[in-house]
Amino acid sequence: MIEETLKKEFCYLRDRIIEKRYRYLDLMQREAVLSNENNYVVIACPGAGKTQVIINRIDYLCTFGPIYKTNYVPHSLQLGDLELMREYLNNDSSGKNTIIINRIIHIINDLSINPNNMVVITFTKAAAVNMKKRYINMTGSKRTPFFGTFHGLFYKILIRHIGRINIIDSSKSYRIINEVLISFLDSVGDEKVKEVINNISLFKNSKQELEYFKPSIDKDIFIKCFRVYEEYKEENQLMDFDDIQLNAQKLFLENPQLLEAYKKLFKYLLVDEFQDCDGLQIELLQMLGENSSIFAVGDEDQCIYGFRGSRPDCMVNFNEYFKNGKKIFLQTNYRSNENIVDIYKKNNSR
Repeated sequence: MIEETLKKEFCYLRDRIIEKRYRYLDLMQREAVLSNENNYVVIACPGAGKTQVIINRIDYLCTFGPIYKTNYVPHSLQLGDLELMREYLNNDSSGKNTIIINRIIHIINDLSINPNNMVVITFTKAAAVNMKKRYINMTGSKRTPFFGTFHGLFYKILIRHIGRINIIDSSKSYRIINEVLISFLDSVGDEKVKEVINNISLFKNSKQELEYFKPSIDKDIFIKCFRVYEEYKEENQLMDFDDIQLNAQKLFLENPQLLEAYKKLFKYLLVDEFQDCDGLQIELLQMLGENSSIFAVGDEDQCIYGFRGSRPDCMVNFNEYFKNGKKIFLQTNYRSNENIVDIYKKNNSR
């Protein structure tokens, strides 16, 4: 049996080793990465390293698990393990010894998280691909979590349970709306067509009754555009990206056992650009993350999907949406010139 004093030493050495692995992060970034809070939102100014925080957070969980500053001690711990940990910390050159590092990680990582139990969500496919590449380059690991968009995640879930899905081409959506608008208006530009498409998305995700929805265009014109668009999709057995989310939610609500299975599978959900989540996406996160960990990163001042119903207020009132939610602020801008940072600070102090 390992004596109590040696258990305390193990916890001390373990935490110093973890801190050493993430020594290049600043104090607030490291606090976010190593947090063991169940639901956590990182509110970051531009250039504060939001993506770096998420990638290092994944590495921390997959390498060690949520053990930093805990009393957890592995049952297999031996006195020789403590000696190896001391040697690693006391000898800077050992930081380059892969064999020693891997042995120490093996000692510590009893609670490491399986990447299959982790989902990393952002808002563009390009951003997801970039994050995955950065994670692989950092860790060298061939086992990675799911990196993708909300639509990509729920598309994979739907095809697994309902079969093949055909997505309407964006150019076809444009032509359908354009043709309806031409029948009402003398001239129709790109911006007007896009406005209607965005209004349709906003309406569907709001889940309001049509009579109560207030579009940014004439209500009668909007209703005609919406009905023609939906009828075309139904006749041709097509879905758009909003349908994917709505049908995923419907699938979960109609199949509680299936929802429970995914809640157990997705133990950690990490969301980049959280300020761009719409109401339906928040509901889906609440459903899937009820007994899991939500780690969200974003900046409410960088919201770019307001026209589609994004909810940056969910960052401000995070604990109202996710039980016992905690916040941390990253306020150091590592990317912009000093004058740009000063302008940002002045605007956010008003």
